[in-house]
Amino acid sequence: MGDPFMLQQSTNPAPGILGPPPPSFHLGGPAVGPRGNLGAGNGNLQGPRHMQKGRVETSRVVHIMDFQRGKNLRYQLLQLVEPFGVISNHLILNKINEAFIE
Repeated sequence: MGDPFMLQQSTNPAPGILGPPPPSFHLGGPAVGPRGNLGAGNGNLQGPRHMQKGRVETSRVVHIMDFQRGKNLRYQLLQLVEPFGVISNHLILNKINEAFIE
């Protein structure tokens, strides 16, 4: 058998199959990660959601996949989800046959 410390003495600078090790985690410092300051908690949302301040209610989204395209596609999809409640927004992606209806 070889020396058990042989891997630790390797001169290979490559990080390995899984990539470099994660950065060290400091318990005393602020929680800063790849997404920015995760421990802010000040209520200021960054990005496009900060524009939706007036929107208080939560809603549900129906995701429809693999439908057949036709003449009245938008009308048929909206009629399909109408029993679930009021339709406030919809997005139909024709190229990939997917639709999102809120």
